[in-house]
Amino acid sequence: MATEPQQRVVGLRRKLQLLEDSLADGESALEDKLRLSQTLNSELASIQFTTASLEESKVTASDAYRAASRAKQVLENGKAQTDQLLRSSREEYVNQLMAVDDATKDVEANIGEISSRIKGLKEKKVEAQKRLTVVRLMSMLDELQNLLKKKVNGPSGGEETRAQELLKTVQELSRERERTIHLLSKKEREMAALIDLKKRRIKELRKEFTRNVNTYADSNSKELSGVAQRIQVERNQLLQEIGRLEEANRKMKDALTDTKYTAEAAVRDRGTALSAVATMSVSANPERECALLRERIQKANEERHMYMRKTEEVQADVDEEMVEYNAEMSRLRKEISFYQEESTRFEKENKELKRLCDTLAMSLDD
Repeated sequence: MATEPQQRVVGLRRKLQLLEDSLADGESALEDKLRLSQTLNSELASIQFTTASLEESKVTASDAYRAASRAKQVLENGKAQTDQLLRSSREEYVNQLMAVDDATKDVEANIGEISSRIKGLKEKKVEAQKRLTVVRLMSMLDELQNLLKKKVNGPSGGEETRAQELLKTVQELSRERERTIHLLSKKEREMAALIDLKKRRIKELRKEFTRNVNTYADSNSKELSGVAQRIQVERNQLLQEIGRLEEANRKMKDALTDTKYTAEAAVRDRGTALSAVATMSVSANPERECALLRERIQKANEERHMYMRKTEEVQADVDEEMVEYNAEMSRLRKEISFYQEESTRFEKENKELKRLCDTLAMSLDD
């Protein structure tokens, strides 16, 4: 009879030892989970601090972008008032516009980089929150399991209160997870709106560039047509003047030849010459007449050379205009290539943003 109670005591002691061992294991596991939770909390705090810093940087970059946009708008408004200026003014405006566009692109690149960094940190933050939530849920489920076991063996009022508190905490964590999912959905909608805005901006830039190129090409064509018409008119006038001078030279040469023949005839037949002078009242000094005719021929040749020089100057001006026109067309081709590259870059950015949004949507679905 004494042996059976002793065996019961030994069995109870063994059960007590097993319970103490399991309790010690649970406490060590709980301590590990608490340490992991503290580590995750510290990481989450650092991520939140970094996120706040990046948000401030994003606000600064946004201010810079708005300032650049205002400057670009001012330049675009000035463009409408300077369409009638010289080509140098248009080139200066285009250079200023390209400089502002470069500054805008730098600001957009900085904003994109900051946005990508913020997105990465937010993803890390969400992942850390998920891990922390899982750890908390596991620890709370373990506590609930222990409390349920104790309740089966006879729960007390304090343990019942603890179980209710844990249940409320689990519900709060579930609501927090729903809020996080809602926030991510909102971010996804904002990214989609940003993509649409960039697409509309690309279309506007393309239309504006096409309109500017067409306007500038029409203006250059009209200017070149006017210059060509003026050159053609001056050329025709010069050709007419040269023809008139050549006709005058020919007439002078014929008159000089007639005078020479008249002088020779006067030497052979002086009596006939004197009678001709007396009857026709012609000058009796043919050398002076020849000198006058030579002087007139020399003046005509000088005028012809002058008109030839003017023709060469006009041709040089035409060549210079053609060189400037070719240079302007080369510059326009470079601008077209530049805007095409910008359009390609915007399309690539839109594709990247769409891919990120799709990835974010897939992660939310998971």
